[in-house]
Amino acid sequence: GLMSGTSMDGVDCSIIQSDGDTKYSVICDMYFAYSSNLREKLTILRDKINLYKNIKETQEEISEVEKQLTKIS
Repeated sequence: GLMSGTSMDGVDCSIIQSDGDTKYSVICDMYFAYSSNLREKLTILRDKINLYKNIKETQEEISEVEKQLTKIS
């Protein structure tokens, strides 16, 4: 699983094995920190998006940040 919280400091990654109910074991946990540049871009982008229409207006910026997030690991 992957998770990035509201602190926008990085991505937490976990690989687990589960019975799908109550039992699980952690196989691997890793953390990938965002660079200060990427964190700044995410913060600026977050502040620009208040309504659904803002997503369309910022689509180019979103795509660029998405590429950077994909390459982080």
